[in-house]
Amino acid sequence: MFFRVFFRMLFKVFFRMRRIALLLSCVIFVVGLSSCTVSFVGNYPNTPLGNYDFFFAQLDSTYAYKDYVFEQDRSLSDIRALERASLDNNSSWNDLADALYRVINVHIKDPHVYSMYSPVADDDIYVYLASRGDDLDAYLPDVQKTNGIALNTSGYLYHGVYERTGAPSIGYLYVDELTESVGGTDRASAEKAVFATQMDAIVERFRDAQVKGLIVDLRTRAGGAVYNGRQIAGRMMTEKKVFMHVEYPTSPLQYASAQEAVEPLGKTYLQGMPLVVIINSRTCSGSEMLALMLKQASGFKGIIGKPSHGCAGTIIDRELLNGWVFRLTSSRTYAADKSEYFKVGITPDHDIRYDSLAPDTDEPMIKAVEILSQ
Repeated sequence: MFFRVFFRMLFKVFFRMRRIALLLSCVIFVVGLSSCTVSFVGNYPNTPLGNYDFFFAQLDSTYAYKDYVFEQDRSLSDIRALERASLDNNSSWNDLADALYRVINVHIKDPHVYSMYSPVADDDIYVYLASRGDDLDAYLPDVQKTNGIALNTSGYLYHGVYERTGAPSIGYLYVDELTESVGGTDRASAEKAVFATQMDAIVERFRDAQVKGLIVDLRTRAGGAVYNGRQIAGRMMTEKKVFMHVEYPTSPLQYASAQEAVEPLGKTYLQGMPLVVIINSRTCSGSEMLALMLKQASGFKGIIGKPSHGCAGTIIDRELLNGWVFRLTSSRTYAADKSEYFKVGITPDHDIRYDSLAPDTDEPMIKAVEILSQ
């Protein structure tokens, strides 16, 4: 009995001393943290200057156009040094925001490197950087008033029939977006299914109206996934065609190449039908890739309007040490003939600079109908 009580008391003392030791170690650890206000990721301190250097390290490793010559013949390293001179160890987060704003919007001017923000709801920290101007505000042309087309909508796809006295009707399709808000783990399959269903229904409406030509209006900021664009263009294709070449950075100044193709999909009524595409400076990213797809359709008759915005490549999200998130271009994309459209845009076959969409005036639409009437 004595030994049982003795050992029970001994274990109690042992565990009590262990708790005290753990408590002391936690106190020492917390005190150590509170005495050091700067954390490190690799060689980069979580300071404004450290985040600036980390930002450029991400560009050096992942940015597809890192060897591009930017504004005033500056390289990426020139830009880094130029704006780094505005920062020091006493710089604030707002100083960092200003420097990165200049890097993105004054020097690089890549339409896909367009945003950076902090997830914390603090007006002093929150910053949004955008290289897109007012000319890229999304809008739906007042086609009904301007051209007498009654529009229906299937999600982001607006469509109608241009009726003409004594001449065949023309189908009209306006693509407002190339993404869908869907849930589930397989978002790509769900989005493709939505666009496939919408496009097949639109094709059937055009078949019922016996349209003999098609206008696809991409005067929009329709970004999104290339696989959704395929669901649209595939309804106009008669055979599988390469529409885009892609280059992915694999190491400094080394790139792996791939090709992207579009093939016939879904309902067949529009396949091979005469087709024209309208673009302008709002046509960006996914909608530019859709324009490249439509150029490969056997019924393609030309692109009308102004040069597109030049949002080449695909994008990925990256995060700075302080939690700010930014996007950068992770691949280079070229047209089927390997011509580059990065920052310069896709050149229309019929350059029409005036498209104000004022009542009774939509010159690109007038040209489109003229071409389809030939």
